[in-house]
Amino acid sequence: MNIETPQGYATVATTQVKNPFEVTEAATVPISTWRTAALGNSLTTTVGQPLAKKLRHEFDIRAILTRRREGEYLVREMEEGLMSYKSRKMIVNTLVSHLIDHYGTHVKSHVKLALARAITQQFPLLDNEDGYGHEAWFAPARGHTEASGFLESRLRNVRRREYSVSKLTAEAGPSKVQSSVPENIVDDDAEDSARKLEWLRDHHQPEQQVKKWMSDTVKSRAATIRADKDKPVSELLQLYPRLLDTDGMIDQDFRNLFPEAADRLFVNWPACYQNVLLYVEKQVKRWKEHLQFSGEMDTDTKKSNLAFQALTLLFPPGHKRGKRGLHRATVDEALRSFIRREEIGTNIPTFLETLEQNQPFVLALGKPEEPEQCFVVLEKNTIHCNSLLHAIDVCFKLVYVLDIDYAWECQHTWDFIQKFFYRLGEGKGRVKSVPSVTLFQNFLAKNCKC
Repeated sequence: MNIETPQGYATVATTQVKNPFEVTEAATVPISTWRTAALGNSLTTTVGQPLAKKLRHEFDIRAILTRRREGEYLVREMEEGLMSYKSRKMIVNTLVSHLIDHYGTHVKSHVKLALARAITQQFPLLDNEDGYGHEAWFAPARGHTEASGFLESRLRNVRRREYSVSKLTAEAGPSKVQSSVPENIVDDDAEDSARKLEWLRDHHQPEQQVKKWMSDTVKSRAATIRADKDKPVSELLQLYPRLLDTDGMIDQDFRNLFPEAADRLFVNWPACYQNVLLYVEKQVKRWKEHLQFSGEMDTDTKKSNLAFQALTLLFPPGHKRGKRGLHRATVDEALRSFIRREEIGTNIPTFLETLEQNQPFVLALGKPEEPEQCFVVLEKNTIHCNSLLHAIDVCFKLVYVLDIDYAWECQHTWDFIQKFFYRLGEGKGRVKSVPSVTLFQNFLAKNCKC
């Protein structure tokens, strides 16, 4: 007997449907229900149309890209896991055009996610070891964090032009700084620590005694600093002057608070800087001009120094909101806020007196490929370092020890260093990295033995 299917329901037959429904023969279920439950299962309608094929969003990335003239070249770069900025832009534009042709400008989140996953599944060198490499292309909104990724950014730009909106409607705000409180900073003997801290404020000798008591008071100092986030850095340095004027104290504090992360930059950077330069060559054509470098990279030290300075060119300059709205740093401002280079013979006291730049930052005197002196600058104080690698390490650790923000102009560079090298995901930096940081992390994870 033929029974008419009620409006809003569909009759399906299945042999593979899993919970929440288990049917072994034709059954009538609400359309709203099987649309959700049928994804990934082999469902067919009574007229024989496969529902799984209808509901699952499958994308053949190669087929989409090879429709354009440069498609074969774009596919080859994706297979190699190393795309130029120009190529990546063409890939994103082509894939977004495909989305718009089939789904319009307001594409559902699960469709964009399916496309992003297809990219890393079909081109494994663009993925990372955790299987989240697709988030460089599209990451869904989570809680108060908006959706991001290359595909999402392109779609937003298309919609803005489409509706002629004069004011940006999806502009990202300033970096959301997470708590950098270590797991355990409870002081077991607060009275003894207070006595030692008072002594340390007035004494910088004997050195061994200073270092010993600085180590003993790490937890007390960390807790006090984090308990009063509004206290200016200048006041913190007055409370704890030995942090800057006694050699090795920044590293010692950081090592006590984050022991597993303390040596990671020194251990992992030597295995990565060659690939950093390879990536920079592909992404930034005039990178040597930006760094004012015209010599030869004929030693490992020169290559390492240039790779550090070129990092900032791989990410967008930072931005902040002020009284006049959003202010975005220039490329040169981002470079200077990360590593500022001055000529040999620069009078340091005079330089510090006239300094108006956000701090901390690294100061390098000499040629970009081979600086003769390196310092970390904070509140018009300097910490002398043995090399550029040492200076980057000290500058990063100083941010954590004093619980201060990265310089906003180069915030994405520090965000990358924090998450890739030190592997501190829940510290400072952005809750969600910008796509260019995620993509670069994926590239290094696939190509570096670290």
